[in-house]
Amino acid sequence: MNRLVWAFLLFIPVGLLAQKTVDLLPGEFWWGGQVSDAAAMPFDEDYKADLSVSEGAQVQPLLVSNKGRYIWNERPFSIHRYGRSLVLSGATGFVIGQSGNSLADAQKYAAENFMVFAGQIPDQAQYGHPVYTMGGDAERINQKMILNYANSIIQEGLPAGIIKIGDGWQASQGDWRFDPEAFVNPQAMINELHEKGFKLMVWVSPFVSPDSKTFRNLQANDDAFLKDAFDPELCKIVAWEGGYSAILDLTKPNVRITFQNQLKDLQKETGVDGFIFGGGSSQYYEDTVSEGESSPQEQATALAQVGLKFGINEYDQMWKMGGYPLTQSTTGSMSWADLKYMSNQVAVQGIMGYPYASWNFDIDTETDADEDSYQELVVRAVQAQAFLPVMNIPYEAIKTLDKRHKDACIDAIKLHQDNSKTFMLLASKAGEAGSPMVQMMEYAYPGKGFQFEKDVFALGEDMIVAPVLKKGQTRIKVSLPEGLWLGPDGRGYQGPQEVNVMTDITTIPYFRKAQVSPGTK
Repeated sequence: MNRLVWAFLLFIPVGLLAQKTVDLLPGEFWWGGQVSDAAAMPFDEDYKADLSVSEGAQVQPLLVSNKGRYIWNERPFSIHRYGRSLVLSGATGFVIGQSGNSLADAQKYAAENFMVFAGQIPDQAQYGHPVYTMGGDAERINQKMILNYANSIIQEGLPAGIIKIGDGWQASQGDWRFDPEAFVNPQAMINELHEKGFKLMVWVSPFVSPDSKTFRNLQANDDAFLKDAFDPELCKIVAWEGGYSAILDLTKPNVRITFQNQLKDLQKETGVDGFIFGGGSSQYYEDTVSEGESSPQEQATALAQVGLKFGINEYDQMWKMGGYPLTQSTTGSMSWADLKYMSNQVAVQGIMGYPYASWNFDIDTETDADEDSYQELVVRAVQAQAFLPVMNIPYEAIKTLDKRHKDACIDAIKLHQDNSKTFMLLASKAGEAGSPMVQMMEYAYPGKGFQFEKDVFALGEDMIVAPVLKKGQTRIKVSLPEGLWLGPDGRGYQGPQEVNVMTDITTIPYFRKAQVSPGTK
């Protein structure tokens, strides 16, 4: 080989040389990798993704197909569906194989061999109870506002549940204590919340304000922060939506233990019930240097390991933590455009090893609903959550509704509560076997032509849910598999057949498998 060729090869990134092509089988479709790309799954023609980049949700270096095939790598890699092939690059050491002949077979093999399902699940308090995210200006949050918020929920006729608050409760970023000026007696506040039936979760992260006492103490005692790759003598300062912060190096065991102990102390002193962990995106850790020379993905994983010490937890971004007892959320705007992707995205979380899934609506973002359809949108958003494991309630939006629409939301919340035992049973099965709680129809009923069904989903073997996700929809078609199914009105339908169900504003179309044989249609 001549010198010119050798010189050319030296400047080609290793990932490009490590390219792997997997030809698609007849009728084969693939899912996986980036949960945020669920709308493009099964992979569209010319689909591309880079798993080294978190797109605001969970990432798993796993692909699975409806023919039982799987692709796994310990490292992030890139995906390109090109024609009838998947082109994989950016890593070596791909594990490619086949187990059975269905999506469920491939996912079960992956759960057993590439994930950590050991019978543990998040705290069951998160199932069957509504979760309320306190909106508004996080910088002005205080004790009185939180108590007023809880009282308002009860006065509106909604049940108590879990209240989540953002980062504005701290005196400074990374202080991990309630701001004494805004919270005169946080323990008394949380005791009052508990008496009313509420639990409280607070937002925390590995970000620490570089001009704070916390930063100075941790840096002096533990050298606790990631360094800047361009000047390793300095701490890395990252820009994020909350400002500019240094980042804890949680790959250091002593730093991780210090962080965990700070949170445990907060629980002991005030009664805080759980934590929402921010900072899980690998992008925050780019251009950093750690003592163990960890990758950005390994830093994100170290943050995830902190949450394992707390039963009530939530993460919105994650790398390769399939199987662990961590609640995973994704976020969308309060819009019809985002609502239509909700159930499919939660189902994809499940097959990627994140079964304890939820969806958050950001009501502060711009909506695509006009004044006439906004009330309908809020109701359909709440109804769509009724059969998800964790039900996040857009309370600030519900307050604006008229009585008819508000009552429809309350009925949906009660339906979620009525199914709490179902969610707990599904969570237990997920913890033992790795099976998704919310299941794609192709997963639950393989080979029946459901590979492109993105709206309807199954809850275990006995329930099918068809949420209304489109504006003005008054009827919905549902393809029922074999068996006798009971609709929400008690009417029986013998599958397989396609049924056409009325969907007025009070209706959530769902079907339970009959245990007996009533009259059928």
